[in-house]
Amino acid sequence: MVRFPGIGRVVQSIPFRLVVAALVLAAHLGAFSYMATSRYDMPFNSAPGQAPALEDPTQHRPTNWDRLVVARWDAAHYMAVSLRGYSQCPKALPAGTDLRPYFTRCDITFYPTYSLLGRGVMWATGLPVDYSLLAVSLFCSFWFLFLWTGKSVVDVFGLRVTWIAFLLFNAFSTGYTLVSILTEPPALLFTLCAFLALHRRWWLLGALFAGAATALRINAAGTGLAFALTLLVSLFVVRPTSIWGWLSRIIAMPLSGWGVMAVMGYHWWRFGDPFLYSNAHSQAYAHSPDPLAALWPKLEWVLRGIDHPLHEVVVLLLVTIVFLFGHRRAMRGVFVPEQVFFYGQAGLGMAISLLGSSGIAFAGMNRYTIMALLIFFALAAALQRRPVILAVWLAASLFHYFQVDMCDFVGGLGPNRLVKCHVQQWMRAW
Repeated sequence: MVRFPGIGRVVQSIPFRLVVAALVLAAHLGAFSYMATSRYDMPFNSAPGQAPALEDPTQHRPTNWDRLVVARWDAAHYMAVSLRGYSQCPKALPAGTDLRPYFTRCDITFYPTYSLLGRGVMWATGLPVDYSLLAVSLFCSFWFLFLWTGKSVVDVFGLRVTWIAFLLFNAFSTGYTLVSILTEPPALLFTLCAFLALHRRWWLLGALFAGAATALRINAAGTGLAFALTLLVSLFVVRPTSIWGWLSRIIAMPLSGWGVMAVMGYHWWRFGDPFLYSNAHSQAYAHSPDPLAALWPKLEWVLRGIDHPLHEVVVLLLVTIVFLFGHRRAMRGVFVPEQVFFYGQAGLGMAISLLGSSGIAFAGMNRYTIMALLIFFALAAALQRRPVILAVWLAASLFHYFQVDMCDFVGGLGPNRLVKCHVQQWMRAW
């Protein structure tokens, strides 16, 4: 076997990693642009010079909110909150209120943090709201990809597994989320930064990053809970040698969830209900989190998740099988608190996602899965010495990325995507 000892130094160099991160994001954006023109006959920006706006502050969605092909689905709500905040919401929405009449002008079914970041970019740069939110996603995704290939991650997983996992993540069926107007990019960045701080045993800083992730989306609460659990375990594995050592980690435990607590606190202060998001989400999607349904879902939801256009149950099953083959190899020799963090972050995050999606045919699980970082390192560990299987996995994943998930995403709301993604023809034939 021919070895190239200089490759390790090259791929770990800062210039190389910066270029790779930029090229990967450019590839995702290029895929979006090609999908839009080839399948939907539309440019990347279908309304240049006509920025998204609320002509009437009470209108449901901003005009031209979906002019960028990376702005679909939830992007309308994030833009609306960036533009009007909660100015059109009632003064109080206590528990038990029927929230459905307010959804068209009060976007309480989404965390506001990502919108606030976009609003800050708007104020600082003068960019339109969609480009401001896209700037947040690209900035966070760039540093997330750059840090992924850094020394700390390589020290834990090894050079080969780190880069294979990097490739598997970006080729995953929803890897394009990195360049979309969604909350995953900042949540992923803060999650990875929490691990990097943990690796250096900067407990308080890690808790701040983990807490920041929890402010962005509900399944990122797994990051905060995992970090708090990691701190607890570390007290026995790496015993503090001073009073401050004990206090700093004990203080950091609740700090690991400061983001979600801040959101709940604001909802309590503003609307009188700290659980407003959960209540609004349940009413908007006509379901309630049910642990039993997550453990033993209804047959109709499982079947729909298999044959639904995005095949969430199929993807979830394949990922789970390969994960079970590779997670021990990925975690072999890893510092115990770091193992606790990775297992906790993936397990708790996926559990939260399943709890919310099992009652709606597992909708969204392809997207939610990319938050579970250990999955991709486990896949890499399982497939690193099986080049043929790795090649097949990457080919199938990229096919699903472009022909299924991205096609559906760009199609957006309405039945148009069913035609363009060839789903309608299949349904008729069936």
